[in-house]
Amino acid sequence: MALVTAVRKFVPGELLSNRLLDIIAVVESAVRRTSSALGNDPERNGGYFRTTCTTNNLDSRPLLLKPIGFIPLHFESHLAIFTLQETLRLREHPEHFSSFESRDREQDGYGCAIKVWRSYIFAFSGLLPDHANEAAMILVAHELDLVPSWQMRQFLQESKNELALQLTGLEL
Repeated sequence: MALVTAVRKFVPGELLSNRLLDIIAVVESAVRRTSSALGNDPERNGGYFRTTCTTNNLDSRPLLLKPIGFIPLHFESHLAIFTLQETLRLREHPEHFSSFESRDREQDGYGCAIKVWRSYIFAFSGLLPDHANEAAMILVAHELDLVPSWQMRQFLQESKNELALQLTGLEL
């Protein structure tokens, strides 16, 4: 089931930055759908979405940093910082698909960032439990066809993110 039927798939050579409005619509829908699947508290159904390009030298500058859904004021700064930390950690590991692969829970390292469309990272922080953030980003990448299905399946087999499997409808 497509999240937003008016959004077309990406084509080779297309710049991701030219499609930010389409991406935002799909992210909003994916976060709502993920939160709903979890039965999350209405107080925790939002967070921050960050998109960063990995080919420039501006490590911490996002193409987009956008609040999505409802974010309690006392969480706001923490969530934006978590997306930055996850993005930077994923950049440090070019061989990884998700920040899940290098997470360290004892140092607030969670799995909320994934690589998409050759040289971009999508990160989201705000949903509980933390694997829901990754599931929402995987759903976005799947809906927009930004990551080959075989790569998603391979990663999901390793991460065992059942929520992402359920939301995308992918089978291992």
